[in-house]
Amino acid sequence: MKRVLISGAGIAGLTLACCLADFGWQVDVIEKAEGERKSGYMITFFGNGWGVAKKMKILDPIKEIRYPFQEFQYVDSLGKPYFNVRLDLVRKGFGQEYTYLRRPDFERILLERSKELSIHVKYKTQVAQVNEASDSVSVSFQNGDINSYDLVVGADGMHSGVRKMVFGEENQFSRYLGYGVAAFQTKYRGEIGGSVKIHQETNRSAIYYPVSEKAMDCVFMFPWTAERVPKENYKSVLLETYAGSKWISQDVIKRMPEQGIEYFDVLKQIQMQTWTKNHVCLVGDACACLSPLAGQGASMAMLEAFVLANELKKSASVKEGLLRYESILKSDIESRQIQAIHLTHRFVSTSTQETAWNRLVTRLEFSPLLVGRTAKVFKGKIHQI
Repeated sequence: MKRVLISGAGIAGLTLACCLADFGWQVDVIEKAEGERKSGYMITFFGNGWGVAKKMKILDPIKEIRYPFQEFQYVDSLGKPYFNVRLDLVRKGFGQEYTYLRRPDFERILLERSKELSIHVKYKTQVAQVNEASDSVSVSFQNGDINSYDLVVGADGMHSGVRKMVFGEENQFSRYLGYGVAAFQTKYRGEIGGSVKIHQETNRSAIYYPVSEKAMDCVFMFPWTAERVPKENYKSVLLETYAGSKWISQDVIKRMPEQGIEYFDVLKQIQMQTWTKNHVCLVGDACACLSPLAGQGASMAMLEAFVLANELKKSASVKEGLLRYESILKSDIESRQIQAIHLTHRFVSTSTQETAWNRLVTRLEFSPLLVGRTAKVFKGKIHQI
């Protein structure tokens, strides 16, 4: 029985853990967070991840999660809709393989599947040192424990600690896209109503999701130049960035809950020449981050984890499996990263002319005549599962 350490209990890490456990591996999962995440932003789920979820027998619980909104409304400075996108039309374009769920929903479903496979996640635990031998990896943990593994996987996100230890500093691999994104949930709903509202202004935009009668998720996107922002400054940064903004943005930020912003980061992509090194590899945002605005992060993370597990199962050695995993997916990820850069400009326009153009393109993309083609472009290459 081969033994694997997976650092990170997010979507990529838990998917990989379930797949490898199903294939007979002994799986250890560690996570630096205090425990299961209860907060997180809304994500779209479609494409390659759909087939992986079906294979993992978690598609039904994913489809059961339905939030009350049935359409997106693009609104002007007074909150009046100038364009509607019906979700039933979008789902039809995607062959009904399209849904919305919050990140904690996704991780809860994966954790429940992990428990069915007797996988235990050890929280408040981090890797301190990685030492590679010819056919194994010795891992020292921050609590002083030392264990040996056939494979170590960094599934610990864009700011991966495993990547830093084994492959080098983050700045070697990060491509800054010039924008920031912040997300949180609030009980203040303002004039949101029952539809998702998208409000775009020059150099800033906001999306409001009515997740219940008493709460909404908020996502703010804006040009940003600082690499990191201290947590205590998140609110003041948003207030300054959205000063003079029309409609409800300033009111929403001022009424931000006491626990603060759930997610605040610069938009980056991680671009690496290789995702593997001997008996260590990376998966998900640790090696193939598209950007949070690409809309495919969860789906592609699941695909990467599934392909990695499947190639390890089929290969004569761990090293062979790692190389096959990378060769199957790397060129596709690079193409999607290029697509994601273009998509980012659709969310945050830099001029009134660009805003007008984006509105026209969006109307065309989600028209009944073209929504099927739009779905095909967004899904990209569909890999055989």
